[in-house]
Amino acid sequence: MPCDVFTGRCEEGCESGWSGEGCQVPSVCPVGYFGINCTDHCNCPDNVGCDKVSGFCITTEGECEVGFTSDSVDMPESCNSYTGCYNLCSGTCHCRDGEDDCNPMNGSCSSGRCHPRWTGESCQIDRFQSAREKTNPGIAMFSCAISFDSPTNVEPDLVKATTGDFSRDNWETAKDPPQNISSTIINFTFIIQDLTNDSPIYCFIGDPFNKSSEFGYVKLASAPFYELPILTSLPTLVASGNYWVVISWRPWNSSIDSGDGPITSYRVYVHTEDGNETHSATLLPDGSLDTGSSRGRREVTSKALDLLEYNITGLEDGTNYEIQIAVIREGPKGEGDRGPPFSVKTQEFLW
Repeated sequence: MPCDVFTGRCEEGCESGWSGEGCQVPSVCPVGYFGINCTDHCNCPDNVGCDKVSGFCITTEGECEVGFTSDSVDMPESCNSYTGCYNLCSGTCHCRDGEDDCNPMNGSCSSGRCHPRWTGESCQIDRFQSAREKTNPGIAMFSCAISFDSPTNVEPDLVKATTGDFSRDNWETAKDPPQNISSTIINFTFIIQDLTNDSPIYCFIGDPFNKSSEFGYVKLASAPFYELPILTSLPTLVASGNYWVVISWRPWNSSIDSGDGPITSYRVYVHTEDGNETHSATLLPDGSLDTGSSRGRREVTSKALDLLEYNITGLEDGTNYEIQIAVIREGPKGEGDRGPPFSVKTQEFLW
């Protein structure tokens, strides 16, 4: 493949596994490096690899090599900040003014000021404590607690959270007033909607774009998501008329169907063959209609057969419909994918 002897550019593009202007960037960075050009150092313990894009030390769950910390607004997951080490490099320095401010023997700061994230005599106590709940996909529910050296009255917007990066568009403020654990520890709770499942979450104090601000942050540990429930079996036709059909289906069963419970309701979707949705209604697990539904229709439970029944009205005569049932588990965004479509045709008037 022809290559420009001066620039290294390939007239017909790079070979597979290489990229960049001169085709010198491998698709997989060498161990210990990351970035667009694979030139940034991971700085992970034991020189293990890191995420090629973010620099996150995957195998150590974000823990950096001694002497390095995650302290960059532009690359918040990477260990690209060298802050120094002490006691024969057995501990990482966390001084406000960096490596030169740190006592190489005990880690104390000559300025007497720790980095905003840290406290204690040698700045080794993390001010942040965080906990994240298991939720449905697309939702994050978590708490961030921060400790202070002296009693304080903290405004709710002092501690914020962000997803993905630190751009102001992504900032989230606490959803509830801070919970006073003690006079020096304040706990804030957050609920974030429409979260991309692999998007990192950070809790932070201060202004990341103001160098004079006491800015510090912590990355929350990842949390598993519940698997949304799916009804794998088809509903069956019980009866039909010109403008209505009655269907039945067995309740969602964790040993047969996929996903996690507990189940709070079912949603019945009705659409024509061309995909035009005509009706939908939400039923509670016992078969009763959810009062939040916009339509009031008759529904019953066939307890003897352990089946749920639903009467769908307001249809057109002699028309083909497809019916699908979605299962909804507890919590926000708990509706799973719709089950397999069931085809039915209303009776046609014979004039």
